Amino acid sequence: MPDDSELKMWIVLRQDIEMPLGKAMVQAAHAVQAATILALEYDDPTNLFYRGEARLKLYLEQNMPKITVKAKNLAAMDRAFKETFEAGIPASYIRDAGRTVFAEETPTVVGIGPCYYSELPRFVQRLQLL
Repeated sequence: MPDDSELKMWIVLRQDIEMPLGKAMVQAAHAVQAATILALEYDDPTNLFYRGEARLKLYLEQNMPKITVKAKNLAAMDRAFKETFEAGIPASYIRDAGRTVFAEETPTVVGIGPCYYSELPRFVQRLQLL
């Protein structure tokens, strides 16, 4: 099992669409930013992230590590989002607005966390590093 000593954010990037590097970077930034905002809102004592603000503070103190993994297609990206959300982990689902690279609104990336590797759904744990 990979190192589970620190919180990380996970970026799940679709591989079945052509996306210039700059566009992929911006989409990943959107995903991390949205997941960060969601993490602040997790304040339910029955939820894994009931102390979302404290967890986010710890993540920031740990130098905000991020891991980018590949989703082979839209279905894999959707599954990663669904299973993560159902596990009670903050997850953002990013759709490009279709103004520059894509002709229409296009799902591109999922942002997850911050969380420990062991908290991720097995499906997400098995995704390959980008």
